Amino acid sequence: MPATRFAHRFTLAAAVMASFLLMVNGTAALFGRKWDDDRLTLVPDKSRAEGEWHAGLSGLKPSRFTSSAGINVEIREGNSTYGFYLPTERAPRLDGKLSDGERIHFTINAESGDLQFDGAVKGKSAEGHYVFEPNKQYAAEAGKLLKAELTNDELLKLAFARISLGYIRAVAETLPAVTLEEVVRLRNFGLDPDAIKAYVAAGFTKIDDLTRLRSFGVTPDYATKARAAGYGKTAEELTRLRSFGVTPDDLAGWKNAGFALSTDEVVRMRQFGVQPDYAAAWKKAGFVLNPEQLVHARNFGVPIDFAQAVASVNPKTSLEEVIHMRQFGVTADYFRQIKEHKPNYTTEEIVHLRQFGVTPEYVKAVAGSRSDFTAEQIVKLRNFGVPADYVAALNVPDRKPLDAEAIIDLRNRGVSADTARKLRE
Repeated sequence: MPATRFAHRFTLAAAVMASFLLMVNGTAALFGRKWDDDRLTLVPDKSRAEGEWHAGLSGLKPSRFTSSAGINVEIREGNSTYGFYLPTERAPRLDGKLSDGERIHFTINAESGDLQFDGAVKGKSAEGHYVFEPNKQYAAEAGKLLKAELTNDELLKLAFARISLGYIRAVAETLPAVTLEEVVRLRNFGLDPDAIKAYVAAGFTKIDDLTRLRSFGVTPDYATKARAAGYGKTAEELTRLRSFGVTPDDLAGWKNAGFALSTDEVVRMRQFGVQPDYAAAWKKAGFVLNPEQLVHARNFGVPIDFAQAVASVNPKTSLEEVIHMRQFGVTADYFRQIKEHKPNYTTEEIVHLRQFGVTPEYVKAVAGSRSDFTAEQIVKLRNFGVPADYVAALNVPDRKPLDAEAIIDLRNRGVSADTARKLRE
């Protein structure tokens, strides 16, 4: 490197790499002369390893506005622009007052080779020629590991991605068939050798899978635990589970509760707030519910202890019947008492009694004298204010029982129970 008072060396080894961006609808002529002075722009010639460069002095000179910021580096090739970011400690800086036409030189170096910049000041910017000088020893070692002869452009790509020889070696040990493009991709996604090794141990060896899992926040530990519970056979399944907030504990919970749910069903359970312990409690209560029924029960807020109490009285009670009774305020105790006096009454009949305020005591008193009354008839008797003892008084042995309408008619006419009974006797 020429020894001038303007010479500066900078390293790219720890530069933070941003994802490459593709910009379309530009033209070569436009990109060649319209500059953005807040960045260091490279315009390759025949290869990316050599060409023109341009930068605003405000971006290269430290000041109170730029000392705390890095610099964007972009490469313009035809109609495309690719960029990455150099943080403050790695960004090129020019010190001192620079005169128009003054020659400058600086270097950005990396393990795979150095980018040498020569040029001159032009007003408030600087421009000139750059060339990439590869590290031959690095090129030889990396080529052996990647089983390929690396070109200057490829070595420059490794420099931009701040990939060390140690990184390539570690990745190649875990993925022997890895290519240069794959190494760069893994590095750009922030996958270190330990993470790669952990993903492989979890059963994933494809680069697409590794980068997908990393992008969606699926850790190797998550993948391992999910697979132990019988889920996440593919990266797509794992990312779907992770995206909807399903945890490995959730998956283990479903397995331990005896539910063989699909990935889609697990996601649906999560969306509707159905937890494995909730499903297990329904099973313990005697209800064998499928995923849709569990969601249905959860949506209606049916207490499991209520369902369990109902099932203890009538094991054949369905979920829909439990929900129906809960909606109309039928308590477990009310259900039990009505069933004690009228075992054959259906859920619909019990709901009907509850809607009209018929108490279990009234049902018991009426049923004690007459076992043939339907729920509808008992409701009519209650609505017309017929006391239970009045009904009992009209129940004369060896006489055909009066129906509810006849009893109500007698009551409405003011006929007392004693009078009615004597007339029937």
